[in-house]
Amino acid sequence: MNGDSQTNGIVSQHPIYWFDDGSFILDVQTQRYKVHKTLLSRHSKYFSQVLAAVDGATPGDVPSQIKAVHRSAVLVQHGDVETLLQHLYHDA
Repeated sequence: MNGDSQTNGIVSQHPIYWFDDGSFILDVQTQRYKVHKTLLSRHSKYFSQVLAAVDGATPGDVPSQIKAVHRSAVLVQHGDVETLLQHLYHDA
């Protein structure tokens, strides 16, 4: 049996995109990212809308592909988040 996180479903902290001062946690499949809410909001219309919905809405108002865990954490079930983060944090 393979102990790889991809096969056993364990979510693990991303080795690059986990910032101690991050304000927003994204779980994407088996990777967990801790990034900066303001940076995502400023550069991504999608995340700007998601963050506004998560911060000020009831769970029923959050888009169906997003599961609100709490005000600063969401579960993203699709999309290439790592490519976006590479662009936003290109000098990290």
